[in-house]
Amino acid sequence: MEHVSIILNAVFGGGFLITLLTLRSTKAKAVSDAKAKELDNVQEAITIWREMAEGLKTELTASHENYKEITKQVESLKRAVCRLTSVNNKMVKLLDKITPENLDEMVKQIKEIHDES
Repeated sequence: MEHVSIILNAVFGGGFLITLLTLRSTKAKAVSDAKAKELDNVQEAITIWREMAEGLKTELTASHENYKEITKQVESLKRAVCRLTSVNNKMVKLLDKITPENLDEMVKQIKEIHDES
């Protein structure tokens, strides 16, 4: 529309000054529109980054909770492994001591160790 106005002013008005003023006004409006569009784009980018940061924060919090739970489970498993290793070592020692004469007594002791665990 503005281009049509410029052309009509130049053709019919013959007014160079009017054309020049129209061009200056058109340029100022174009610069203003470009700056406004740039600000809108920056605002959209900020909104996108903020949403992404909030999503990552939520994920990090959930991961931290999962890490705590897994750490508890690992500690519990470590204790169980230590306890079972101890029981196993006691049983192996008793098995090494088995002779035909003490077989019944050793089996009894092994069963007691097993029942305690």
